[in-house]
Amino acid sequence: MNLPIARTLPDEEIRDAIRAAFSPLECSINTQDDYGTKVSFVVHLPNGKNFPFQPGQNTSRVDTASQLNVILTEARRRIEDMGFVLDHWAYIER
Repeated sequence: MNLPIARTLPDEEIRDAIRAAFSPLECSINTQDDYGTKVSFVVHLPNGKNFPFQPGQNTSRVDTASQLNVILTEARRRIEDMGFVLDHWAYIER
């Protein structure tokens, strides 16, 4: 059985997806390559507080659009559960 090999996401695509997922809020994003991309980010909330999202231990590997979508969907849900309104979003792989 041959499964398609998932395309590794470039850092800029990861950053663009994170910014879009939390619009209109601002984000600080950290990515680093270490046999796959690790990502963490902070969403700056309108009440002056920050929402750091570090999936997994300190960071989470993001090698595919599917992995990124799961991380962003969970973080959006948590922010919306706090009462903040985010723009409509759906991850679209380039």
